[in-house]
Amino acid sequence: MSGTFTGTALLVRTHLRCGWRALTAWIAGAAALVVATGVGIAALYPTLADRETYAATAGVSPAAAAFNGRGYDLTTLGGITAYEVGFMGLLGLPIVALHLAIRFSRREEDAGRTELVTAGRVGRLAPVAAAGLTLVLTWAAFVVACAVGLTAAGLPAGGSGRYAAGLGLYAACCGAVGLVVAEVSREARTAYGLGLALTLLAFLLRAIVDGRHLEEDLAGPTGWLAQLRPFGDWAGWPLLAYAGSALAAWVLAALVAHRRDLGGGLVPTRPGPAYGVARLGTSTGLAWRFLRPAFLGWALGMGAWSLALGGLSGEMTDIVRANPAMLAAFGVARPEDLLTAMTLLLGAIGAASFGVSAMMRLAREEAAGRLALVLSTRTSRTRLWAGWLFVAALLAATILVVAAGALGLAMAWSTGRWAHLSTGLRAGLALVVPVLVVLAATAVVQGVAPAYTGIGWILVGWVTVVGVLAETLRLPQWARGLSPLYRAGNVPIDDPNGIALVAMGALAVVLVVLGLSRFRTRDLAAG
Repeated sequence: MSGTFTGTALLVRTHLRCGWRALTAWIAGAAALVVATGVGIAALYPTLADRETYAATAGVSPAAAAFNGRGYDLTTLGGITAYEVGFMGLLGLPIVALHLAIRFSRREEDAGRTELVTAGRVGRLAPVAAAGLTLVLTWAAFVVACAVGLTAAGLPAGGSGRYAAGLGLYAACCGAVGLVVAEVSREARTAYGLGLALTLLAFLLRAIVDGRHLEEDLAGPTGWLAQLRPFGDWAGWPLLAYAGSALAAWVLAALVAHRRDLGGGLVPTRPGPAYGVARLGTSTGLAWRFLRPAFLGWALGMGAWSLALGGLSGEMTDIVRANPAMLAAFGVARPEDLLTAMTLLLGAIGAASFGVSAMMRLAREEAAGRLALVLSTRTSRTRLWAGWLFVAALLAATILVVAAGALGLAMAWSTGRWAHLSTGLRAGLALVVPVLVVLAATAVVQGVAPAYTGIGWILVGWVTVVGVLAETLRLPQWARGLSPLYRAGNVPIDDPNGIALVAMGALAVVLVVLGLSRFRTRDLAAG
């Protein structure tokens, strides 16, 4: 049995040596976001009266509960901090953990490095064990950074440590699930899709349970974090539950790795059809064939999210009627507008994420040399690149419109006012231009330097931070203005900024032209 794990320590050192820059960036970025939220909360709600007002408004909002989870101890700075971190923590940390898990397992295998390593004196389970230990060390460092930072920000040391431990164990549990999907899938791309689907499904389930204030036990692992209540009458069982779940998932990943073939998986890759249809011979047909699975996944996910959140509009209206001061606290004239703005924010982020992933797929096809095969035919670079970008833009816009339409239908069904459908669609259409700007910015990077196409994720991340935590972090106007969604206006609470939309549309065109001109003249990455 000892030979099965031979070389684990060496592989862990290799992971840390080769990936320390990325790991440091992820740890520092995530911890800084949590600590900055604590600092911002201390400045926004310095007195008990301020915190009581917060608890009586945001603390009872179904939409806020759906986004951030259940709020506890909201008259304390720590409780508000944990509540405000909610959305970014509940959805952001699992995505980061999933990425790191697949990065140190399936992607290593796809690149052929695992085969080279296991050809030496390395045990069969050493790769999956090393990936798991690397994740444990990563999130342990995150816990230390968060605990020290929150304590330095003025929060109680005990509560800061418990909350940081909860976040770290939650992320470690999600990372262990990422190892399972990495072992089950045959390719990293499939693992990412499966892991992201599970993450969004878990978040959606918790959002429905928390938004409707159903039984807490129904929320599942995503809802355990709130039950920790680190800054109040805290309970230790969520920490044990996360640790036990992570260990069980890690063991399951090891069992799958022990039984499967190297390079294989439990989910086989389906062979394509023996003969292709005529439309695949066009640049747009090729793009649609590659982007179709991701598009369907994002469209279904955003549509389900919007339907679930839109169904809360009736409860939101009833609560506001019982507490009219909430409208003044949120700065809106109608409670439905707040729900629409919050829901479409995630819809726009999802559409922009699809756009970035679409250009990332083009970059991967180029790096693998398959793009060169297509260009060796009578297909020109201009036609291929422009066709791919056109399909990506059309599908990204469709995802946003689907989210807006589903939200409007759900709100109309919940309240009986069908005007919500047109309001939701108009608000969604106003956000199409900012989403296309994100896509165009990613496209120009792919056209100039395909190896750095992933920079587009930084823009998506900043859009998310500005949309969710701008007020909490007290971001200056120039920093908020770097988000295209912020430039468009907080629709439908405010009217769209027409001048900004026209300017961003022109910017998108300029970026596309620059990217195309560079793609036409530079060398391909491979082939």
